[in-house]
Amino acid sequence: PIHLLNALIPTLPKKVDEIPSFLKEELETHKVILFTKTSCPYFVYAQNLLKDGKVEFKDHHLDKMELGWKIQDALSVQTKQFTVPYVFIN
Repeated sequence: PIHLLNALIPTLPKKVDEIPSFLKEELETHKVILFTKTSCPYFVYAQNLLKDGKVEFKDHHLDKMELGWKIQDALSVQTKQFTVPYVFIN
């Protein structure tokens, strides 16, 4: 399938100090990755564009992750963006 399921990814961070290595690995492993929240309408739009273009992508729903809010904090510092979705294309 085009969309990779969250269950197929490496171990999610369980401690705050694991977040930088988790982000680094995810960004290096996937050509297109989205960090979002389930209620984000912009994620749905981005997801549909990627699917229509048959682009393989990985997504993480921050509101479903134990440390999602801390991951969002780390992404905010890294990108200077404070809202979801975070879309990375390598």
